[in-house]
Amino acid sequence: LVVELDAADAGLAVGRTAEASARIRTSRQLAVDGLREARAAVAELRSGADAVPERGPADPVAAVESVLRGPVGVQLGASLDVLGPARPVGAEVAAALAAVAREGLTNANKHAPGARVAATLAFEPGTVRLEVVNGLAASGSAAEPVSALSDTGGGAGLRGLRERVHAVGGRLEAGAEGRRWVLAAACPAPAIGPAAPGDPAATSRGTRA
Repeated sequence: LVVELDAADAGLAVGRTAEASARIRTSRQLAVDGLREARAAVAELRSGADAVPERGPADPVAAVESVLRGPVGVQLGASLDVLGPARPVGAEVAAALAAVAREGLTNANKHAPGARVAATLAFEPGTVRLEVVNGLAASGSAAEPVSALSDTGGGAGLRGLRERVHAVGGRLEAGAEGRRWVLAAACPAPAIGPAAPGDPAATSRGTRA
């Protein structure tokens, strides 16, 4: 949300009113979504349970798509490819993968605005992998928001994300590969139930998120 508002401010400062208006609309949607998640978290804390009960299987494709189809993902033109036969995973794993997708979008928006973002969700025996890739910002480019937005936030996004992925038994890698920035997570995903309704049994599929 801070990234979007800072970008809107930078746009207004140089007369990009249409771009600023679009980012303000995105900011509103992010605020609405964040409030909904905060309310759900508070409701869970109010339950008084000592431990959160284990939840049932979840669809990781839907979890990742919900992020990529959100306001920031649409703004960045994010795409998603699904490789291998999709299958349910634990709810905590699906939530961790969604968090990886969200961090990938945030980092691209901060450090390489305008770069294309492409995500791949690969189902392998016992494992599900998510890779979020974007191009790097050109050194010395004329995109005004780049330097301003790169300093926003507390710098703990990747650290917190790594802890979250580790908590579900997975691992996270992040770094530059040539002219690309790659954020990749691998999480355990043993077969725990039938494929989600509507998922084809084909070995691969591609979707546009």
